[in-house]
Amino acid sequence: VLLKHVEAHRIWLFMPTLMLCCTLFTFATFRSSGLFGASASFFAIKTMEYSLRVAANETLYVSLDYESRYLGKKVISLIAGKFGKSAMAIALSVVMVLYGDMPDTMWYLMATATFFTFLWLFWSMRLHSLIELNK
Repeated sequence: VLLKHVEAHRIWLFMPTLMLCCTLFTFATFRSSGLFGASASFFAIKTMEYSLRVAANETLYVSLDYESRYLGKKVISLIAGKFGKSAMAIALSVVMVLYGDMPDTMWYLMATATFFTFLWLFWSMRLHSLIELNK
């Protein structure tokens, strides 16, 4: 229903913005909120992944020819999606190895998550501006 009223590239910009809000909320309240902030962020990302991202992907490729659509899907889903998730997992693992014994481990984990969320938002904004220029 949402995709009927909003262009797909705007949804691609909305997703990291929402995640940034959730991550910053978790970062600001992690000492007092316990599991609530982390579970809210996890709920938001999984909801977006299964309801918005898959549908937004398909609407982006509808106007392309077959070869571009096939290549675009592979590049975005395989390289960008898997690389982003893998880089985040590696970064969080490195933080755990380096700071796992310290009392402020959660602060370092949240700082890493916030940094990667800012990267996601930055690249989404770049993509959004490229799409706006090509209209």
